[in-house]
Amino acid sequence: MVVCVATELCPHCGVVRETVLTSTTDERAQADGTTLKIRTDIYHCGSCTGFVRSEEHVTDG
Repeated sequence: MVVCVATELCPHCGVVRETVLTSTTDERAQADGTTLKIRTDIYHCGSCTGFVRSEEHVTDG
């Protein structure tokens, strides 16, 4: 999923730009048999496509 979101400072451009959010989801099995769902949100500059930041969100499956 790709979404245009708020503005942030792009470390490559050196100015505030709109960012593009890409989200991926992964499931990982734990040793105790439970499953964790991990969503990774990756933010890129909407102008130069340079990496701005990422966040991981972990929930029980």
